[in-house]
Amino acid sequence: AFNLSLRNYQERSMLTLEECAKIAEKCSVSKDKLEACLWFLHHCTGTIRYYGNSEKLKNIVIIQPSVMFEVITEFITSTFTIEKVSHSEQSNFTRLGLFQTETVKKVFENYQNKLGMPYNVFLALLEHLKILGPSHNS
Repeated sequence: AFNLSLRNYQERSMLTLEECAKIAEKCSVSKDKLEACLWFLHHCTGTIRYYGNSEKLKNIVIIQPSVMFEVITEFITSTFTIEKVSHSEQSNFTRLGLFQTETVKKVFENYQNKLGMPYNVFLALLEHLKILGPSHNS
């Protein structure tokens, strides 16, 4: 029932852990069982993404993983698309394996409404997935 209830929020790509706890409570999932339930939905069914072991992401539940993966794919592929990034950005990535902050911001701005998450959460997600190294601004 909890998994189905999360689908009622599909207009959003993420919920806070507190919002999930309220939804879970309505489905008779106690707070002490919530972590186990989120783990199951993440690892066994793949219907959500929850990174409870990440200090920066532990209060976020991604309820539309397909949106997240679509944006991350766009982020990576845009680096190689000449129309979307400058030659210097492309060269920087090719030589050093580094994305420039401007590249990350461009992709985020293009998908901000679809992602439904703040920029700092997007950066934390990219860091957690090892797509970006830790930023000096975090």
